[in-house]
Amino acid sequence: MKKKIGWVIFIAIFVGLDQWSKHWIEGNFAPHQSHEIMPFWAIYPTRNFGVSFSLFSNLGPLVLVFISFIICLFIIYLWRQARKTDYLLHLGFALILSGAIGNLIDRALFGYVIDFIQFHTQTWSFAIFNLADSFITCGAIAILLHELNEYRKSKH
Repeated sequence: MKKKIGWVIFIAIFVGLDQWSKHWIEGNFAPHQSHEIMPFWAIYPTRNFGVSFSLFSNLGPLVLVFISFIICLFIIYLWRQARKTDYLLHLGFALILSGAIGNLIDRALFGYVIDFIQFHTQTWSFAIFNLADSFITCGAIAILLHELNEYRKSKH
């Protein structure tokens, strides 16, 4: 039970960080104006009405809120299947759920997700994203590392 409460606190902290960062960005930076942090990194506030790379923006916010909620439930279902000793797997699911909840809150409250992190060069720019997206990516990497480790163990 203590570990579950620990993961709930972890998720609450990460969702809080995500929401705070979006609120701070919206309150301190004008939309669609680049603010260089480093030659390859900028703050570029924008509103994403879809999902990654603005995909499915034509579905509308209610559909995306519903899909996001179902995805959160599916993540919890998968997480419950994990062995208690698989820390990396638990970390991965906690990070993914943190990011999914953070973006779900945006969609439910505003009808869009607030994105603001931009990596770029003079001739190229990666998709603009937020902390929640970073949590999801790091969580997926943690799960992938866990699975690769499990595969390696099964070969020995």
